[in-house]
Amino acid sequence: MSGGPPIVRICGRKGHGKTTLVAELVRWLAAAGWSVGAIKHTPHHHPLDVPGKDSARFGAAGARPWAFVSGSGTALFLPGDAGGLP
Repeated sequence: MSGGPPIVRICGRKGHGKTTLVAELVRWLAAAGWSVGAIKHTPHHHPLDVPGKDSARFGAAGARPWAFVSGSGTALFLPGDAGGLP
């Protein structure tokens, strides 16, 4: 493998299991010791941080970092201790 980390893209119609598949892949790869990030994208306008929605499920599965990109903006989630920030 050269040129950087592997990138996997999952796409499909609404309600066909994309989020479930990605969350399971994240959980499995993170448990195997991989560093995994995840990005949820939609061209539509949506709130950026909604507990229980797709991007939050990626974080709960172990993605570090994860992001949500929508027509309303972009949110990047980097969990951890922010104690060093002013």
